[in-house]
Amino acid sequence: PPTQADATTASTPQLLKQVRRALAGRSATDLTPVMRELAARLPGLHGSERRDAQALLARPTDGEADPQASGYTVGEAPGSPSCSAHFCVHWVASTDDAPDLTDNSGNGIPDYVDTTTTAAETSHAVENDQLGWREPKSDGPEGGSVAKVDIYLKQLGGTGIYGYAAPDPSQANEGDNSLYAYLVIDNDFQKSEFPQYESPTTPLEVTLAHEYNHILQFGIDFNQDTWMFESTAVWMEGRVFPAAFDYLQYLPGWVQLTAQPLTTFNGTDPNDRRNVKVYGTSVWNKWLDARYGPDVIRTAWESSLVTKPASFAVGAYDRSIRKSGGGGGFGGEFGRFAAASAEWQG
Repeated sequence: PPTQADATTASTPQLLKQVRRALAGRSATDLTPVMRELAARLPGLHGSERRDAQALLARPTDGEADPQASGYTVGEAPGSPSCSAHFCVHWVASTDDAPDLTDNSGNGIPDYVDTTTTAAETSHAVENDQLGWREPKSDGPEGGSVAKVDIYLKQLGGTGIYGYAAPDPSQANEGDNSLYAYLVIDNDFQKSEFPQYESPTTPLEVTLAHEYNHILQFGIDFNQDTWMFESTAVWMEGRVFPAAFDYLQYLPGWVQLTAQPLTTFNGTDPNDRRNVKVYGTSVWNKWLDARYGPDVIRTAWESSLVTKPASFAVGAYDRSIRKSGGGGGFGGEFGRFAAASAEWQG
């Protein structure tokens, strides 16, 4: 039988080091999984480890008060944040963290901020309104506006990081495995740093669709398996922005790792190149979507806490597939999926 295989085994000092290196631009670590793990461990940390974890999970607006120096070093720009129905976008007007301040629309808001807001609201319209995912857990007055997801624009390019989602360190774990969180997104996606894209809008859009889905996942079960977190978020990119096909970048690595279980994620070394498997496994969700419709993915997440054990991706998918009419559950469906993809070439 399949087993839960992706538990992060890094020690807390290792985890803290991974986050510091990534925020300092010395590592291309995907930050969301390690930020999630750090938040999960926070209640049990003490002394300097707890203080360090709180600082690393702090929002960019903590500025120079952040001892890790990963926040804004100047105050927010006039007009920041710019809030829409469901999001507030924050930015600064100087330092490397500033986006292009061009305002061709004349509305007093930089065009890049407007584009960010549009992409975020498109993500909400598809993920929540169209596909029926529950609204994100409210962060209350955090960020300056009640119950809106905060997006912070920051210089991330050149590190390999597009953006990340991070749970706030100030909240109490209420025992329901749900946390609220904020987003940090690259401030320009300039071509010199993201050369694989012709337009900066494409990586901005897919990053927002992906990382916003993590916000929704955190509100359901932040302890779920990493492979389910990432494969679902990549699948969601294509649902929100179907013309992007960004998931194709993961498939060459995915098909070359046929002997590696889908459930494997190296939490000790998030830079392990084999971790591409969990992102390329978006094709598993695409397979289920094509056979049963997109609700099967959402229902798997909604089943997360009622499986035995809880927070076990295989069990969540099994329950959802059976509920959708797949009598063989996870095992039967995975067998069909494996046979259908067996001849793929890298």
